[in-house]
Parts: sequence; structure tokens; C-alpha cells
Amino acid sequence: MKETELAQYIIDYYQEWEIFKEVPYQGIIDIVCRKGNIVVAIECKMNLSFDVIEQAFYNINGSHYSYIAVPYTKKKSFAHHICKQLG
Repeated sequence: MKETELAQYIIDYYQEWEIFKEVPYQGIIDIVCRKGNIVVAIECKMNLSFDVIEQAFYNINGSHYSYIAVPYTKKKSFAHHICKQLG
């Protein structure tokens, strides 16, 4: 799977929302979805890392919700634990 394929899953999920790709905001947000006044920022990456966690953490300043989309893995890393703590 490529990052673009992963992003397409997200776009399909939010099909009833306005979708914006590669949005400049303290870097580049991969996908921004808007429905009414609600704004969702989503970072699509092939691996969960502290860099993408940090990026999502700062994206919350410009959105109501900030998510990270990564392919599913059974292995739970320390990064998963940090994401769970941050919500």
C-alpha cells in the first residue's frame, strides 16, 4: 500500500465532507475535511512515528480534531501508547 492509497480510504470515508489536500499550516496537512463549522486535520503516513505525532499535535491548533492515519498493525509500539494518552 502506498500513502496515496491510504489517503484515498480517508477521502472515501469523509465523502460527504468538503475535502482539501496538501493544506499549508505550520507545514503541510495531508487532508483537511470540513462539514459546516467542524474542521478535521488528518496526517496519512505509512509508519507511526514521533514526527507524525508531533505534526498532528500541532494541527489541533487549526482544527477541531486531528488524526493520524496509518496502516493497521497488530504490534503496539510506544508511539501507539503516546497517541492513546493524547487522545
